[in-house]
Amino acid sequence: INSITTNYPMLFVKIVSDKEEEIGVPFHQEWTVTDCINNILQRSTISKNYPTAICHLFFNGVKLFLRDTLKDLGIFDKSELILKLQQYSPTNNVSHCYVFVDDSNIWIEGQKADAMRKKLGEMTDPRFRLDLGKLLRLIQPDNGKIIEARLFGSEPPPTDSVWMAALKNNIKVEKYVKLNKEKEVDTAMTVAITEKRVELRIGGYLDDAIFVVLTGDRDLRRAIEPLLKDGGRVHLWSWKGALSKSFLDLANEHRNLLALKSFDEVPIEDFSFTAFTSTRKKYDVDPRCSIILPKCSIPLNILGNRLQKAFPCIFYLSCLDNSDVIVEFPNCIGRLDPIFKYLRLRFSYLNSISYPEYKSPSPLNITTVILILYSVTLLMRSRNTNYNNDINMNSSVSSTTKLI
Repeated sequence: INSITTNYPMLFVKIVSDKEEEIGVPFHQEWTVTDCINNILQRSTISKNYPTAICHLFFNGVKLFLRDTLKDLGIFDKSELILKLQQYSPTNNVSHCYVFVDDSNIWIEGQKADAMRKKLGEMTDPRFRLDLGKLLRLIQPDNGKIIEARLFGSEPPPTDSVWMAALKNNIKVEKYVKLNKEKEVDTAMTVAITEKRVELRIGGYLDDAIFVVLTGDRDLRRAIEPLLKDGGRVHLWSWKGALSKSFLDLANEHRNLLALKSFDEVPIEDFSFTAFTSTRKKYDVDPRCSIILPKCSIPLNILGNRLQKAFPCIFYLSCLDNSDVIVEFPNCIGRLDPIFKYLRLRFSYLNSISYPEYKSPSPLNITTVILILYSVTLLMRSRNTNYNNDINMNSSVSSTTKLI
């Protein structure tokens, strides 16, 4: 306990009710570690009056959660707390980074940039997806450590896997129903940045922090400009085509605090991927724009990348139960002949047939017909032989009867 108090003196405690409401004076105070041990772990008056309250630890402006309520907090796991404090403790020349992602803004603009890169002849590529793990590694400053990451998006998302991928990468997801052109998302993101700015400024940690904001929306200027005026550092990531001019003006005013970063200057595969796999039901296939690759053993992501280099257009892949692969070209309805020809020329190792041909009964070749006829002939001969034997046997029985 003494080593924790000595090495981590900036640890404070706040008591919050089970309804996330702060418990008022005298039950809401800030303590040092020693006070925390004396008042919380020894089941003080607060724990008796508020048995379901939660103890929140604040260290360097970062909120750490204790799993148990005050009533159940009987044994204090010092090793667990020390590990957490070491994780969040600032080291020499390392800044704490707080990440805020405007998912819709980055994803929509990414679709446009990806379609242009692939020369699809389309305005957007809806298959564009952010690889959130790679994205976090990309945006993390060289002298920074990501402490908290939050993703703001609207429902419905492009796919539920977006939220699942965020949670897998320890990104807190905040979802809002899509109303009024994403204004609710912008407002929530503005509030979150403002709250974090105030929290760090009051705690005296703003100088050691870097806010990494992924957006180009000018509505976020309301949160970023006050942050810069308080001396906070900001790394703003965006696509060139989506960056509001107001941020260029801010960058000129705060050259030492606001750094503008562009996704256009980074290889797009370093933080994204193409979702070739179709999510629609396999029995909803449109035969007018579908090609079947029977018994295709190539993984879909590898197959998709190979086909994308050959065909500069949008297509989707899906696999049937028997490993037959469906390739759908939604923008090529009734125009599959050139694709068939090039597919058979460029990818001769792939067997390709049309969907109607795939669903129709397989035609019988001459060998199969001969084998069937030969089998029928043998069967008929066998039946005739049995019939003649029966006749001969009946004749013998009749002659014997006459003799008797």
